[in-house]
Amino acid sequence: NPCGGCIESGILNTSVAVLYAKSEGHYLSFRETSRSRMIPGKIKDVSMILPRHIAISPHRSYWIMRHAIKHATYTNAKLTITMKDDHAIVISRVKTSEVRKWLIECGIAIT
Repeated sequence: NPCGGCIESGILNTSVAVLYAKSEGHYLSFRETSRSRMIPGKIKDVSMILPRHIAISPHRSYWIMRHAIKHATYTNAKLTITMKDDHAIVISRVKTSEVRKWLIECGIAIT
């Protein structure tokens, strides 16, 4: 099973308030509404588990949940997504076009 047991631990259960995951070496730091958890795994493994309309990997080190996006901004040719916990993620140049399209498909305005 990919993601080193994320499913078994319930970390990706939709009842868990996961905002985003950040890659930290061979581990993923899952940021939830009220805490963070570290679990062995890779961002690409998590991205393969959840459908595209729920989450996306906007940067090789991040995986974000659509419901956790506070807003998206495009300034100085850089796309930035701010999460509900005010954590800002600058989207990689390679992923900017894909993420912009995804945001539009999800009905999230880019200001």
